[in-house]
Amino acid sequence: MSLPNAPAWDTAESCIWFEIAYKAHTILCRIDALCFQKSLEATAVSEGACRVALRAQWPRIHAMALSQAEAGHLESHPSQMRRFVWLTDKSFAQRVVVAPTTA
Repeated sequence: MSLPNAPAWDTAESCIWFEIAYKAHTILCRIDALCFQKSLEATAVSEGACRVALRAQWPRIHAMALSQAEAGHLESHPSQMRRFVWLTDKSFAQRVVVAPTTA
């Protein structure tokens, strides 16, 4: 499954914002650079390393984001107009079964 919109790097907060398709709309999601390094095999906390990890770990990230959205675990942040799924190290400590995709 591809990303609905290109992921955006937030320099001020060292995180990536991205969207996933969810039901009839999209859900905004966030992962911090340290989470990428600690839980998603990024080699550094740089934008480039986080983007590589996002692509490499996309099935796992997507499954976790959908799981959090289904559970209604949405956060808010003063700089964001809409609520979002904030994936953290704790999120990835859980086991989520990723269904195989067919091409």
